Amino acid sequence: MTGWEEPVFYRGRQCGTRRRYSERLLVWLLDIYRGPLAEAEREFTDQLRDEAVRRGVDGWDEPLFHKGVQCGTWRRYSDRLLIVMLEIMRPHLYPGRSDVFARHRPA
Repeated sequence: MTGWEEPVFYRGRQCGTRRRYSERLLVWLLDIYRGPLAEAEREFTDQLRDEAVRRGVDGWDEPLFHKGVQCGTWRRYSDRLLIVMLEIMRPHLYPGRSDVFARHRPA
């Protein structure tokens, strides 16, 4: 392999179609699925956000064991998830640590 190689849908002789037809087919497929893919991505992102808030605010039960027997549960919370969400949603109020480390150069 040397350099850039064309994707298989461009290789007309190998897949039995002409290049122009393959390009049109690809554009047509992208137009059809662009909306549903964007909607699915939005729904997935909303579910992730809801789960992060639930874990940070409500927490989750983690089992406690003693000598191999479960003896109770422990309520755990994820503060880090909430911190990251604040840094992303309000970067002007909660700058991430990357800004601090980016300005510091060790000697």
